[in-house]
Amino acid sequence: MKNDYIRIMLVDDHQLVRESFKLLLENNPRFQVIADCDNGNAALEQFQSLNPDIMLVDINMSPVNGFELTRRIIETMPMAKIIGLSVHNQAKYATRMMELGPGDS
Repeated sequence: MKNDYIRIMLVDDHQLVRESFKLLLENNPRFQVIADCDNGNAALEQFQSLNPDIMLVDINMSPVNGFELTRRIIETMPMAKIIGLSVHNQAKYATRMMELGPGDS
């Protein structure tokens, strides 16, 4: 049977941010948070086995930041859907995330 929900992976180094997104998203029956990772390395380890529909990724974290995580994911799965999150309001962050995509979305 086909899943009727969107499977989401949260990636942020702040626990409160992850918990807040999880509470918000899981209030909608269309969404299921399948993982919340506190760093890019953990997300890379879990991505292929979980194959989320969407990743919400903090851009500013270490040791693997959101740009690098996105680049690595797109290398192996070009059609992955990744949404970059940042507290910065500079357009260059959004532009850089868009440039990491496959270009035909």
